[in-house]
Amino acid sequence: MPTTIAALVIVLFAILPGIPAYEIYRMFFGADWRATDWEKIVGIIGFSAGGLIIYTIVSSVISLPPPVYVIPATFDSASFGISSLLPIAVSYLGHSIASITVAILTILGIRLVTKWTPTTPYPAAWDDFIRVDVQKHWVVVRLTNGEAYAGTLRYVDTSVNQAERDLVLAEPAQFIEIEKNYKVIPYQQLFLPAALVSSVAVVYDPDVDKRISKVGSTLFLEEKTDA
Repeated sequence: MPTTIAALVIVLFAILPGIPAYEIYRMFFGADWRATDWEKIVGIIGFSAGGLIIYTIVSSVISLPPPVYVIPATFDSASFGISSLLPIAVSYLGHSIASITVAILTILGIRLVTKWTPTTPYPAAWDDFIRVDVQKHWVVVRLTNGEAYAGTLRYVDTSVNQAERDLVLAEPAQFIEIEKNYKVIPYQQLFLPAALVSSVAVVYDPDVDKRISKVGSTLFLEEKTDA
């Protein structure tokens, strides 16, 4: 195999296992819109490198094929053949699984830090609210200027500080005071910067939500006293 092609194959094999790991990480913590492409690549390489280290250690203990695809001599035209493909496939799969394991350990570590460190950029309440409570629900977003909009959350920044949690509201409807109701406006998506957002509320859905209190009822009754 030509040297240039072999080098390219080595780079791809060394980086690609980090992609599924990075995507799993993003599923839990979202994407930081401020992150550059280089920062994302560094994250992918980091997960892949961690997975490579773990797999190398594990393969030496339980006699799995070593990750020879990161060694240039592996693709030497004189020794490389069909018989080399199976060990490479097994080690590459192990590398990928190890990279995903690194991502999962990272997620668990961050969640542990979140639990014990109130200053973490991943607040537990916000994370749970966005990823659990708002699913399949309409939401109402109140703004600092007094306006209110209803819609579905299409995108929310979760991997940023509170002051930067921008929202994208899909199929927005604006609250009209005179009509005492929300009127659908001619916009498909509405970007709401965090600086304008005052609160976000999930609309009750009787077909989905289970609750012990009835909407509109008085929660606490005042005790009557004899005059």
